[in-house]
Amino acid sequence: MESQLNAWNSLYKQQEDRNKELQEEVTALHDLFQKNKVQNILDLGCGSGRYLLHFAKLGYTLSGIDISGEAIKQLTERLAAENLQADLQCADMIQLSWQDNFFDAILSIRVIEHNELSSIRMIIKDVYRVTKAGGYFFINIKKYPPWKDWKDGKFARIDDHLYAPTEGPEKGIIHYFFTKAELEELFADFSIINLAEDKKRQHYCLLLNKNNSK
Repeated sequence: MESQLNAWNSLYKQQEDRNKELQEEVTALHDLFQKNKVQNILDLGCGSGRYLLHFAKLGYTLSGIDISGEAIKQLTERLAAENLQADLQCADMIQLSWQDNFFDAILSIRVIEHNELSSIRMIIKDVYRVTKAGGYFFINIKKYPPWKDWKDGKFARIDDHLYAPTEGPEKGIIHYFFTKAELEELFADFSIINLAEDKKRQHYCLLLNKNNSK
């Protein structure tokens, strides 16, 4: 865990995340949120705030959690510069501190994949707990198997579906790659509104609903 945390802090110090383009699949959620009166959103693995800032500027109430103290530090500074507010926590997402049925929607963009499968199951269970009945969970995660030129081919298999780059800024950071069938099993407690590949066919985008009847 400590080596993973050090890698994340080092990565955020390089500030490579700041200028990346926002994914259309994520920004398009604004229309859905407006139609369904979503207000309270959690960015699960918020990093330095690329998506949290986007939705905060649209008037939503934002919370964010990330294991990297460096990421939370940068995001706190960015919020202050924009005169925006958010409830930020530097913590592991395996056990969320928010009360049951708290959020209207939760976003997780290429984040929970950085865990072993046992931890991923725990994260999903707690996400379900803190999501309101009828609330939404949008997630973007890696598709199995890794594409051949991922990290220029400089990666190693750690375990079944679990890989880590052997060079570069993400060296040693684990990545879990999911099959479609696996996702359907993992998110069985939610209703799947949409499960599709992204434009590059390298990630899955899932839009889920916490069904009122479950």
